[in-house]
Formats: sequence, C-alpha cells, structure tokens
Amino acid sequence: MCGRYASVASRSELLERFVVEEQNADELRGQDFNVTPTKDNPVVLARLPEAADGDTDPVRELRAFRWGLLPFWAKDIKVGAKILCTSQARLVRVCFHPLTARRV
Repeated sequence: MCGRYASVASRSELLERFVVEEQNADELRGQDFNVTPTKDNPVVLARLPEAADGDTDPVRELRAFRWGLLPFWAKDIKVGAKILCTSQARLVRVCFHPLTARRV
C-alpha cells in the first residue's frame, strides 16, 4: 500500500461512469498523476437507504477518502506516514539490530 498511482478521470467522468447523482458527490481535486498515501482520493460508495426494503437499489456516492496505513492506536493521522520502514532502513536502525544481527 506504499505505492503510488495516477488518478486521471475527471469528476464528471466518474459521475457518468458510476451513475452517481450530482447531489451525492463531493467536490474533488482535479487530475493527479502522483497520488500518494495520505492524499484524498475519489471513492464510489454504494449504500442502501436506511428505510430500504429488499427491492431497493443502492444509492451511489462519490466521496473523497484518504488512503494509507494508520494503526488503530494512533492519536494523530501523521503517524501513518512514519510507520513504513524499508528493508534497507531496518538494517541500519538500532531498534532493528537484534533482528538483523544474524543472517539465517
């Protein structure tokens, strides 16, 4: 989940492609060719209305969600950007030394 991707569809294209009504859509940023963790990104939700019976179709919404890893114990969302550690960094950090001192 530490990778990046490009979000090239416009808001109107997403509304049309996923059949989302205008009033159920957040305002979104424009195209982003370098979407990284912790950025808000468009997500399509399909939810049943609260007073739905068995034949009701779900209502689709276009919302801006933040993606990335965030531990349940974090009190601040900035912690999520610090929890990933590359394998090379583990070799030089003191806290990982007992785990990397001996090769298997």
